[in-house]
Amino acid sequence: MIEIKHWDISIQISQCFFFIFVCLNTSLYVKLGNINDLHRQLI
Repeated sequence: MIEIKHWDISIQISQCFFFIFVCLNTSLYVKLGNINDLHRQLI
């Protein structure tokens, strides 16, 4: 049971880091992508 609990905690931590990593990437992508999208829409 102890090993399973530690395993669940490690999975939760990895998921949290992955979620934060994805959020940071999407925020940077949106900031850089909005300019490109505006040019594409104008064209």
